[in-house]
Amino acid sequence: MYTYQPTVFNQIFSLIKHQFWSLSGQLNTQWRVFNHESLLKVLLFAQMTGKESLRDLETWLQAESNKLYHIGLKSTSRSTISYRNNKVDPGIYEKLFYTIYNQYKSMFSSSIDLGIKCIAMDSTLISLALSMYDRAKYRSKKWWMRLHIWLDISECLPRFCVITDGKKWDNLIAKQIVADNKIQSWEMIVFDRYYVDFTLWKMIDQHQAYFVTRTKTNTQYQVIQEYTHKWAWIIYDAQIQLSWQHASEKYDQTLRIVRFYDIKTDTIYEFITNNFELSAEQIANIYQHRRSIETFFRRIKQNLKIKSFLWTSEHAVRNQIRVALIYFVLLRYLIESIKCGKQQALKLCRLIAQKCMDSIGISELYAICKSKTARCLTLTFHPPDSLFH
Repeated sequence: MYTYQPTVFNQIFSLIKHQFWSLSGQLNTQWRVFNHESLLKVLLFAQMTGKESLRDLETWLQAESNKLYHIGLKSTSRSTISYRNNKVDPGIYEKLFYTIYNQYKSMFSSSIDLGIKCIAMDSTLISLALSMYDRAKYRSKKWWMRLHIWLDISECLPRFCVITDGKKWDNLIAKQIVADNKIQSWEMIVFDRYYVDFTLWKMIDQHQAYFVTRTKTNTQYQVIQEYTHKWAWIIYDAQIQLSWQHASEKYDQTLRIVRFYDIKTDTIYEFITNNFELSAEQIANIYQHRRSIETFFRRIKQNLKIKSFLWTSEHAVRNQIRVALIYFVLLRYLIESIKCGKQQALKLCRLIAQKCMDSIGISELYAICKSKTARCLTLTFHPPDSLFH
C-alpha cells in the first residue's frame, strides 16, 4: 500500500503552519494566487537553502516547477515575489516569531544553571551596500542596520528582537523594552558598559529586577560596607554609593561592587550590580556567561542568511531577518529532538538544504546525522510526536 511521504520542507513548515494561520487571519483572502502563506514559504525556503540572489530563487522555482505542488507553491516571477514582500507588514513575522518562541522554549534543555533567570542584552551591526540601502545610513561611508537582541542565557534563544537603523542607540531600545513590561520580576539583566545609563538602571529597579555590568574607568563611588568572601579569585566585594553628582541625582540607590581576577587572561574585572542576595562568585559567573550572546551573533551570521539580502526595501529586509530568526528556533527544536552535538547539528543544516524538496522523513535525516557513513538509512526510529501537527 502506497503511503504519501511529505517533503522535508513540508514537515518543517508544519511546525509553524497553524500558528501562522491564526495570526494572518483573513489576510490570505486578499491575495488569491500568491498569498501570505506562499510568501512565507518562499522566504523560509530561501533561508533554508541560502539562495544568493532573487534571480537564483526564481530560477530554482522554474527548475522545480514539477515539485512545487507538493509544498503548495506555483512557479512565480521574481517581480511578483518582490511586490508582495514589499507590501506585507513585518509585524506579522514578528508576532509569529514570539508565538513560536513561547510554544517551543519549554522543550529546549538548559545546560547552564546560574541560580537566577539571566537575560543578556546586546546588539550587532549588519553591513549593507551603500548604493542599495538608502534608509540605513550609519556614517558617511558605512550603511548598517542594527539588530538588538535580548538573549535567554540558559536556553540560548532570543527572547526579544528589535531591528533599527544603525544610528539607533542601544540604551534607548533597552529602555523601550523595559517600559513595555517585557522583563519579569527577579530576572537578572546582563549587559556591557555601553548600557551604563542611570535612567535604565532605575527602570529595572522599578520592575523588581536586577542588573550586572562592568564599571567604567572613571566610576566614582563611596564604600559603605565591605563584605567577606571565600573564593580565592574574588578580590573585593562591597556595598557602595555613587558619588557622581549627575549619577546621584538620577540613581540614588546603593549598589554592589565585585572585583574578580581572571586567571586565564591575567586581568581584574570590576562588576557593579543592584543584587545583594547572590554570592560574589555567582555575580562573576553570571557576567562571564554574557559572552553567550556574542556566540549567538556569530552563529546566526555564519549559518543564517542575514549578511546579504534578496531585496533592498526596509520592509523586505526586516521580513528576511524575522524569518531567519524563526528558522533558527525551528532548527533548535529539530536539534533538541535528537540531542545531537555541534558537528551533527551542522550536518543536519546541510542535509535540510540539500534534501528540502525530497519526500523523505525527518527521522531519516536524523539517522544520517548520527551515522558515520554517508548511506541513506531506512526509517529506524520515529520522530517526536509533537513534530507533526
